[in-house]
Amino acid sequence: GLELLVPVPDEHRYIIAGTRKQSGAERAGILPGDEILSINGIPAIQLSLDEIYHYLMGYNGRKIKLELIREGKKTRANFQLEKYI
Repeated sequence: GLELLVPVPDEHRYIIAGTRKQSGAERAGILPGDEILSINGIPAIQLSLDEIYHYLMGYNGRKIKLELIREGKKTRANFQLEKYI
C-alpha cells in the first residue's frame, strides 16, 4: 500500500506520501518523500497517473520493481502487492 503525491500532474512526477503499515512497500523500505523514477523498468515520465495507478493497485501478488530517488541518490525497491480487506 502506497499513497502518492503528484505535485504537478503535467510534469509526471510521482512522490511517495506514505506507505500502509506492514505492507510490502513498507517492508521494502519505501519512505515518504521518495520519488518514483521507474516502475518495472518503465520510466515514470512516460506514464500517466492512470498508468501509475494500474501498476501500483494491480492484482494481489503482483511483483513491483521501483527505481526511486531519495535525497538525491538513486535506490531500488522490490515488493509484492498484497490484498487488504
